[in-house]
Amino acid sequence: MELNYTPERKDGSIDVTKALEINEAFTVSRQFWTAQVKEGVLHDPPQLH
Repeated sequence: MELNYTPERKDGSIDVTKALEINEAFTVSRQFWTAQVKEGVLHDPPQLH
């Protein structure tokens, strides 16, 4: 079952609250990983294509 991160409300509008929360958490995670690479804790990963 696929999760619905942008459910439709009763009035027909789209609720993007959960999608925005997930995006913010991912952004913070990327900042953390970048800091870890800069500090030498993690090795610089190969580019993702």
